[in-house]
Amino acid sequence: MKSNYVDTAAITQVIGCVLNNASILDDTDRYIIHEDDFQEDFHKIVFGSIYNIHLTGSQVNIDAIIDYLANRPKFDAIFKQNKGVEYLLEAS
Repeated sequence: MKSNYVDTAAITQVIGCVLNNASILDDTDRYIIHEDDFQEDFHKIVFGSIYNIHLTGSQVNIDAIIDYLANRPKFDAIFKQNKGVEYLLEAS
């Protein structure tokens, strides 16, 4: 269900927390966060990238996200259009 209200500050905080400590995604008793919890494609892409990188057991950081998106041109374009690197630096 889409809402007309989106708290972008809260979304940035959630993404920043997951970026800084992706292991919280493992604690499904306390935190249940999914890509579908985000309304905007940009936030879905950022969160989904972090989640998928973490699933592989790799270190989650901005460079890993850039590398991950390099193989996904459509998502990479949205990431770049929304100044994704700057966004992640602010979120972290």
